[in-house]
Amino acid sequence: TAYGQVSPPRRWLLHRRIAQGLELLHPDGTDQVAAQLAEQYARGGRPERAVAYYRRAADLASRVFAHAEAIRLHKQALSVVRGMPSGVDKDSRELAVLQAMAAPLNARYGYASAELQQTLERSIELAQALGRRDDLATGLVALNTTQFVQGRTADSHRTAQRALALAEPGSQLSGHAHFGVGGSALSMGRPAEGLA
Repeated sequence: TAYGQVSPPRRWLLHRRIAQGLELLHPDGTDQVAAQLAEQYARGGRPERAVAYYRRAADLASRVFAHAEAIRLHKQALSVVRGMPSGVDKDSRELAVLQAMAAPLNARYGYASAELQQTLERSIELAQALGRRDDLATGLVALNTTQFVQGRTADSHRTAQRALALAEPGSQLSGHAHFGVGGSALSMGRPAEGLA
């Protein structure tokens, strides 16, 4: 009730002051209060700072295998990003959050997860729209694995071929794409193509 009686501009100011106070209380590092800072900045109308702190808190959660918490924090960051004005900056931020969220989703739910698949597909869409070739190839390699584990071998093969066409020859990513093409070809009963 008391919170509801505070005007929105006053709330923004108070949330920003709380965030600044937390930063002052932790001059040697804000890791232990990153999630709190993210929420205060989100409520204080500072989306860029909120996203940065949500991402930091999610990374810290992943480091201690708290994958559910990392996913929750990444989703909070996505919520803030999706409220930002449309444009390249928004799309770039969304792509970065989705890419970071893929590993905890995989660890928590496995390669066959529908949520992981949707996250990878959206990452690919954004990378393509932004013209980020390496991010696109990385997303395709990851999606190839998800499709393969889901039993969608033909889709996996097509996705791996797209990744291989984008990957720099001799790069680590090229190796992953070759593995995807070869493994899916072998699974479709085409061992000569798989071996090549």
